Amino acid sequence: MTLEQYASLGELVAAIAVVASFVYLGLQIKQTGRAIGAQTRDSIADGFMAINMPVVSDPAVARIFALGLERPGALSDIEAVQFSMLLRAVFNQFDRVQKLRRLDLISESNWTVYAKECAAIMATPGGSQYVQGNELAAVLKADVSEFSGQAPNVDFLLGRDVSSIE
Repeated sequence: MTLEQYASLGELVAAIAVVASFVYLGLQIKQTGRAIGAQTRDSIADGFMAINMPVVSDPAVARIFALGLERPGALSDIEAVQFSMLLRAVFNQFDRVQKLRRLDLISESNWTVYAKECAAIMATPGGSQYVQGNELAAVLKADVSEFSGQAPNVDFLLGRDVSSIE
């Protein structure tokens, strides 16, 4: 082999190595994207679980949440503060999900599911009252308003009449 042939062979090997590097880089980017997506989904689930667990584990908190959604005027002053803080946590979590959507870290279809649930909570008497008195929640309401007519019936009380809750 001549020196020119060795040089040509070297260029060919280098070109193959560059293509292989690009293929490997593409696979790594795809794998990283999947990992970020999984972390994002876990983060969202963890956020909602942090809110749901006190409601699930403490009947007094569950009572405040249920009564606050349907008959906020029936809450004591202290319970109204607790309900307000609970809704703040709920709407902050929905706002976080909306921000992740704007960063394209969750899909539009996933956001739609969350937005419909947020709109349903905002449509309850307690949710509506909270939004009226909270500028940040009002901004979130504008983001989910297109879903208010499509909001699923989020029946937190499983069809029970809240009038029996005291």
